[in-house]
Amino acid sequence: MLVAEDNDVNRHLLAEIVRRLGHRVVTVEHGARAVEYVTAPAGNPVDLVLMDVQMPVMDGIAAARAIRAWGGAGAAVPIHAITADLSDDRRSDITRAGMNGVLTKPVDMAQLSALLNQTAVVPSRPAPATRSANAIDPVRIRALTDALGPEQRDTLLTLLIDDARRVPARLRTLLAHGRNNLARREAHAFRGAAASMGAAHLIAALAEIERIADDVTVDQAVIDRLDRCAQDVIDAAEAAMRSAA
Repeated sequence: MLVAEDNDVNRHLLAEIVRRLGHRVVTVEHGARAVEYVTAPAGNPVDLVLMDVQMPVMDGIAAARAIRAWGGAGAAVPIHAITADLSDDRRSDITRAGMNGVLTKPVDMAQLSALLNQTAVVPSRPAPATRSANAIDPVRIRALTDALGPEQRDTLLTLLIDDARRVPARLRTLLAHGRNNLARREAHAFRGAAASMGAAHLIAALAEIERIADDVTVDQAVIDRLDRCAQDVIDAAEAAMRSAA
């Protein structure tokens, strides 16, 4: 199986769940790498592609079209989009690109297990946890611990902490220089990682950034709120690792 996802947390999480469900998985960070892998002259056997829609270098829609246009094994391999955008336009783009289905972000274990069961008989896994009002969802963290083990859970939490420390400052700089389009893209990628941990308040703060138009000067309160939510996530993630230890 091939997973194409630009966000480190999401890519790691998807890969670990797939491995736990009994599948071999290869990961790439953008669509161009996915095309290279599937269409490699040496031949890379792929029984399923999970393709994030929004990625740098080449997005998932363009990558799926390139794989289908190549023909050969690429004409038949199942490709499922991964996206939080379930609008009619987005679904239409996915269908026209030749994709076979959609996994909604945040991808949960039950959703992914159901798809994998179409390609191999594998053990069932717990249903996804619901989101809570905490900085991160403790029920989701327990589910990740049960599915992946404490070491992999802590790896994911550490990646989330790293993003929460880095991305808000990056967004502040981009917005201060009028690079609203890049800020929206980075906020979208970070929102996917936040959703994987049920960080509801941080998700809402990032969604505000994603709604900022190109010609708008951002209210400082929006960035300050993002900083607070990111710090709350850092504190909660560190506390989750300490309490588990």
